[in-house]
Amino acid sequence: MQIEDKDTWLAYCRYAWDAAGRPGGLKPDAIRNDPIEFDRSYYNYFERRYIDIWLSIYSRINPEDGFLFKRESREFKESWRRNFNWDTVWKQTLPLLVYGSTLGARNEVLTELASWYCIGQGIPSIVIDRILDEDNKANYVSEDAAFCILSYIKGLNGLRSMNLPNSAQLEDIFLGHTAEMYSKMLIESRSRFIPPGAFVSDAIRDYFLPNSRLFSSVFLGILPLWGHVLANKIPSAEMITSTEYLRMVRQLNDEILDVRDDLSQGLLTIPWLYAIEESPLLRELIDALWKDKNNEKILNNCLKMLDQTSGRERAAAQALGFLSKSMSISMNHFNAHKGFEITLLHNIRWALLNWLEKVNFQRDPKTIYAPCIPREKIISAEYPIEPIPGGGVVVFNSSKHVLLSLVLKRGMLRWELPAGVSKDDESMEETALRESREETGKQIKIGNALAVCWHYSRKLNKGWMGVFFKGEYMDDAASDLLIVTPNAFAQNKFNILYTPELYRSVNLDDCDFEELRNMCSSVLHPTAHESIVASGFIDWKKIPAGRLHPLHRKLLEMCESADPDVELLCANADEDFDIYDGHSKLYYTS
Repeated sequence: MQIEDKDTWLAYCRYAWDAAGRPGGLKPDAIRNDPIEFDRSYYNYFERRYIDIWLSIYSRINPEDGFLFKRESREFKESWRRNFNWDTVWKQTLPLLVYGSTLGARNEVLTELASWYCIGQGIPSIVIDRILDEDNKANYVSEDAAFCILSYIKGLNGLRSMNLPNSAQLEDIFLGHTAEMYSKMLIESRSRFIPPGAFVSDAIRDYFLPNSRLFSSVFLGILPLWGHVLANKIPSAEMITSTEYLRMVRQLNDEILDVRDDLSQGLLTIPWLYAIEESPLLRELIDALWKDKNNEKILNNCLKMLDQTSGRERAAAQALGFLSKSMSISMNHFNAHKGFEITLLHNIRWALLNWLEKVNFQRDPKTIYAPCIPREKIISAEYPIEPIPGGGVVVFNSSKHVLLSLVLKRGMLRWELPAGVSKDDESMEETALRESREETGKQIKIGNALAVCWHYSRKLNKGWMGVFFKGEYMDDAASDLLIVTPNAFAQNKFNILYTPELYRSVNLDDCDFEELRNMCSSVLHPTAHESIVASGFIDWKKIPAGRLHPLHRKLLEMCESADPDVELLCANADEDFDIYDGHSKLYYTS
């Protein structure tokens, strides 16, 4: 890039920065003077800018209780949980939010479309990359392949279900780029550990042709174009070219960072090709390494020889040239007073190249991309958890069985004590009475306080703070288990107080809990709030640990003492799914 081009670029960026209110740390001069601070400020800006959309996307696709997965099989949920990576979702969806917002697309549409993209493309691409990087020796290769195919179908169906006016064009963009990505990955998988031909210059020339691996990353192709289509803008040929340049820059930056891993995995990326062109002896060293793939000494000698060439510097210059071309197109298409976030998508890659140059390309890649997870760290307080007041009750009958409800909430079917969130101007005692009535249909008399309970979530920045009271059942004679009837499964939500006709009284020993669990998992469609499936006096010690609310189990264990004092009991709600066991029985009747 010529000096005058950089100056023009920076002048445009300064105007855009002024128009955006001069966000801290993002003054364009910092790209060259303090790229580390620019990198940090970039993530901080976008986390705060799109916090509502980030959390909405997360509520749909998070691996614990994302509501787009409510009807999915246990096996799919487990695979999703194992492969989910929030940082990747964050970085891949950002171009859609930036281009879409800049062009005027609605937030709710961006949220929904980003969610389906993550399912159909974002997470599966992580899995395929991992399979390729591990040289087809991953533990879950066959399972992961099926997971990727299923995710792709779900994402495509979700895209179609939105019925957007330009859905055909959105689908064409998705299908075309996804096919391109998988084609590049297939070609790459077959070219590993194959040395270049006699003329390295030919390999370098071919590296920048349309079939180059520099186009294997597609999110910077799909999502900016989607942003245009959502805003009813037809992407121009120039804008398509701009996204192609961005894709190549992103891949080149990765290749500069990943020279060690790429070589050990049998890939001769452009920094290595440039280095071989300058130092032909390196070819022999690489041949020796690939014949003895675990030889760290040879690998380190290859890296030392790379350092003696300008391989990475030439790759960085190539990346900056492509970046300049993309930025030039963007400057012609977006007014600077509206294009600040477009400049950031380009400038963060320029800052990275400056950062690497300052440390002679020795920077640890793991220290460069460091986005916070917005749901945990977006607020400046160290533990920004909002307390939500509530109350609950512990009631035993004459047989020492405790009053519990079987609750379907956030995808978990488990037993809980009657408890809930306080309504306005409602005391904790009143909350405990109301919740026990709604969840069990029984009249309770409130006694002494047993414990203060704190069930918190850093993911949601919220926590339930309630008092549990000792309760007394007013009519101990009728203590049968109430269980939902089959016709209730057509309802979206039901509880005993408001829909008593959906319940029947059964003998605990005769209840087929296994059948009940199967009915719930295959038919019931719970809302974000709980559905009460069954309620009654239960011997809680016969409930598997993973089927009883973990904090409530602590409380019941505390109640085993003769005269328990009021205590503070705490549990991390984010760990509930680690404890939850959806496979075990709901109750042992024998």
